[in-house]
Amino acid sequence: MQGHIAFLVQQQHKKTELAATLTRLELPNLFALLEQVQNAEDATATIELTTGLYSLLQAAGKPRLLEYVDRIRDVAAKAPGVA
Repeated sequence: MQGHIAFLVQQQHKKTELAATLTRLELPNLFALLEQVQNAEDATATIELTTGLYSLLQAAGKPRLLEYVDRIRDVAAKAPGVA
């Protein structure tokens, strides 16, 4: 699924509308993945995932979800051992 996120981010630059549509369709799966990564307490992986999600959600026009993802990224960035 993380590979799929990378694909969608890449497609944003080529096929913006396709990436936005696929993002909207995949929202439940994307947030399930975010929950799993966050529960694994891997701050670096959480930051990487939220960075990709943030980019996708901006293009998809999802401001509330952007705020949510941003909060998760901020918490992960404050975790011990994160550079």
